[in-house]
Amino acid sequence: MRLFSMMLIFVSFALACPGEEHAKSDKVGKVDAASVSQANGNPIVVGGISCSHCVEEVKNAIKSVEGVKDVSYDTKENVFYVVMKDGYSFDEVKIKTAIEKAGYSYKGLKNKN
Repeated sequence: MRLFSMMLIFVSFALACPGEEHAKSDKVGKVDAASVSQANGNPIVVGGISCSHCVEEVKNAIKSVEGVKDVSYDTKENVFYVVMKDGYSFDEVKIKTAIEKAGYSYKGLKNKN
């Protein structure tokens, strides 16, 4: 029983996202993205992304901002693309606040090439 408990604790720690450590780290891992709205979205860079859990937390934080229609993540560019609903404009201050409230660092808009 003791061995089982220790294994369970180890697995829990191994699978858990360390939270605050992610916010301090700029290491970016590969995460699968659904669809990337590169042509229409505002490309933003976020620090502290290291796993798919982090990507989902940031996407949910951004989606909580009024007027956000869709958020996607490009694994190759390590960029989030934010698409606004019709009639809404991209509000960088609100997006930045939502990301930082989730525990990640907003690095700014990325120039579209």
